[in-house]
Amino acid sequence: MTFDNGNILSVVAGQSFYSNPREDKDDVDLFDSFEVAVLRRDGVGWSEFVTKEFVPDMNDDGLGWQTRGQINTLMLLVQSQK
Repeated sequence: MTFDNGNILSVVAGQSFYSNPREDKDDVDLFDSFEVAVLRRDGVGWSEFVTKEFVPDMNDDGLGWQTRGQINTLMLLVQSQK
């Protein structure tokens, strides 16, 4: 999802991601948790990870095993940044 402020929220699930289950499924409703990341486009069209701006104590660019509620909270933070 791309927000008006230029931030992008990526939400993925499947065998190669930190989600539950860690299997490829055809229906998003079959997942309990997801891997998420926040990105921002730079001036030349590339995107860079900025997840740590919103979750400063994390060690990676992505957050694993996030519930729908946690994703909704992160969406509000990402959307509200000026």
